[in-house]
Formats: sequence, structure tokens, C-alpha cells
Amino acid sequence: MRVSVLTKLLIGFFVVLSGVNILFFLLSSQANSRMAYTYEQIWRLNTAVQDLQVASSDLTRWARAYAVTGDRREYDEYWHEIFEERRRDRAVETFEQMGAPQAERDMIAQALSLSNTLALLEAEAFEAVSASYMETAITLMFGDAYEAGRLPIMQTLDNLRTTVLSRTSSELDHALATAALFELLAIIAAASFAFFGIGGTILIKRNTDRLAANTTASLRQLESSIEAAVNQINDSAATIAEASNEQAAAVEETSATINETSSMIASNAENTRLAEQLALEAMETANKGMKEMQEMARTMQQINDSSGSISKIIKSIDDIAFQTNLLAINATVEAARAGGDAGRSFGVVAEEVRSLAQKSANEAATTADIIQKNITLTGAGREVSQRVSSSLEQITGKTDQLNKLIGEIRAASEEQASNEDIKSYAYFLYILQYYRNHHTLHLDLHLYNPVAVILIQGF
Repeated sequence: MRVSVLTKLLIGFFVVLSGVNILFFLLSSQANSRMAYTYEQIWRLNTAVQDLQVASSDLTRWARAYAVTGDRREYDEYWHEIFEERRRDRAVETFEQMGAPQAERDMIAQALSLSNTLALLEAEAFEAVSASYMETAITLMFGDAYEAGRLPIMQTLDNLRTTVLSRTSSELDHALATAALFELLAIIAAASFAFFGIGGTILIKRNTDRLAANTTASLRQLESSIEAAVNQINDSAATIAEASNEQAAAVEETSATINETSSMIASNAENTRLAEQLALEAMETANKGMKEMQEMARTMQQINDSSGSISKIIKSIDDIAFQTNLLAINATVEAARAGGDAGRSFGVVAEEVRSLAQKSANEAATTADIIQKNITLTGAGREVSQRVSSSLEQITGKTDQLNKLIGEIRAASEEQASNEDIKSYAYFLYILQYYRNHHTLHLDLHLYNPVAVILIQGF
């Protein structure tokens, strides 16, 4: 018992030590991440301070150059920085994103406030340049008032750089020290785990050898108990054989019920097969009807096309009739005039009238042919419709047969369901007899040897 408790303690100690190792590893990773973040913070904040200083210097340089030279390029560079580059604004955003302390943000606000004061002087200088008062512009940009406003800005930015560098350096040193500490603790924990793991393995092996020896002795004692239990099982076998006769009768009845059920299931399967075959035939018939319908649709489309041709021809006949009417009027006019030349003209007109009449006759004949074709196509459409009707009647008949077969399947299924009670009763008798026999055997063994009872229950 003492060895077993010691083994449990060792296992618990290993688990705790493993948890400590994992904890130190996670803490070390977190410290390294913090250190990387600190490096990034140093770089971004110092870059932001540099942008503030350079932007302020560039604005002063461009404003003074414009005041001296009046060059519009210097003026454009100045306003490009204000509205496009916006280095000062981006630097302020960087400090806010990095979560800089309030004191550092106050320094930036102070520098921007002083810069706004200088912006007023620069605006006056720009107006002076626009008015060609160059001396006034130079005085404003290089005077004591401008210098008095510029120097505090640069001094404030220098103080900001120093403050940021001091703070971030301190944070970096702290992060480095924390990472080194957690790495050292992780190494110590890993070494401890290895040391105690080797010792625990040796101790557990010794404990296992001792348990193996004790188990061998217990198995020898169990062997004699099993032998006695086998003799008792032989005595109980006669009781089980007698009870098996009753169980056999129930099994025979169950077998008969199962045979009957199998026959019903076979009948259901055959009916189902026939139903499926009829369903397939009905589907084929329906597909055939669909094709006939499609053919009828195409025929009707042809009729429509022919009707369109008739309309065009009739329109042509109307045009010809109209021209014939005009020519008849001309012929009447020519006839009224009389004379040699007039007679010849009348002859020409008469010839044209005859030609148009001939065209009218031809068009009428063509119209008659097309109408006859339409009559033929209409008859074909009617025949197709009759075939579709016949196909639909066949589908109806097949569907009726299918419904009858489904009714037979339902009746057979209900009869099959009624036989489930017989099978359930036979199965109940079988289970009852099994547990009665098992209970008798269990009591006999229990009177003889508890070890045998454990073996039978496990079996």
C-alpha cells in the first residue's frame, strides 16, 4: 500500500511539473511578444517625433524661402505639406494608436498650439508677398517674434523625443528581464522534470515487479477456486438442459412466425417489383405523350408561319389591285383624248393592265396552295392531338393498376404487423427462460465460491 501511494504521488508530481513547464513556456512566449511590441513602439514613436521635427522645419524653410524669393513653388510645397503630406497629423495619430501616456500627448498638443501661432505670422508674410511688400514679409519671417515662437516648438519636440526614448527604453529593459527570467525558470522546470522522471521510472519499475509477484500468487489460488467452480457448473448443466426444452418450443413457434413473415415479405417484394415496372411503363408512356405534344406544337408553329405568308401575299394582291385601279383610270383618260399618239398610249396602258391582271391571278393561285397546306397541317395537328389523348388514357390505366398493387402491399404489411405480437411473445419467453437458467446457475455458484461468481458475471 505504501508503494502504491508513493506511485500516485509521483504521478501527481509529474502532472503538476508538466503544468508548470507549460505555464513557464507560455509566459516566456508572452514576454517575447511584449519585447517585440516594445521594439516596434520605439521605432514608430521615434519616427513620429522625427516627422514632427522635420515637418516643422520644412514648413519654416518653405515659408522663409517664399518670403525672400516670392517663388510659387515654395508656396505650393508649404500648402502641399499642410493638406496632402500631413506628416504632423500622422505623427499625432501614431501616438494615439500606440497608447502613449497623456504627458507625451500633452507635449504634442503644446507644440501644435505654438505652431498655430507661427502659422498666423506665416499667413501675414504670404499676404505681404502677394502685395509685393517683400521687406515686410522678410521682417515677419526672420524677426524676433517668429524666432521666439519657433524655438519653443523645437525645444518641446526635443523634450518629447527624450521622454519617449527614456520610457520605451525602460519598458524594453523590463521586457528583456522578464523574458530572461521566464526562460530560466522553464529550463529549471524542464531539468527537474527530467531528474524526477528518471527516478520515478526506476521506482515504478520496482513497484511493478513486486506487483507482478503478488499477482502470480493470487492467480495460483484462483486456479484452485476455478476448478471447484467448474464442477459446480457441471451439476447445474442438467437443470439448464431441462429448461431448454421449454425454450425450444418457444423458438419453434417463433421460427414458424418468421417463416410466415418471410413469405409475406417475399409477396410484398414481388408486388413492389410489379408496381415499379408499371410505374416505369407509365413514365415511358408519359414521355411519349410529351414528345407527341412537342410535335403538335411544331406543327401548329408551321401553321402560324404559313398564315404569315398568306398575310404577305394578300397584302401583295392588294397592292397589285391598287395599281391596276390607277392604270384603269389612266386608260380612261387616254381613251377620252383620242388621236394617233393617244391611241398608242392607250395600248400601252392596256398592256400594263393585262400584265397586272396576270400577276393577280398568279398570286391568287399561290394563296390557294398555301391555304391547302394550312388545311393539311391542321389535319396533322388534329391527329397528333388524338394520339396524345390516347397516350394520356394509357397513363391513367397504368396508374390505376399501380394504385391497386399499392393497396395489396398495404394489406400484406398490416397482416405482417399483426404477427409481430407473436414474435414478441416468443422472444419474451426466450428471455424469461434465459434469465431463470442464468439465475439458477448464479445461485449455485454463489453458494460455492464468490470468486467463481465474479468470473461468471464477467463472462
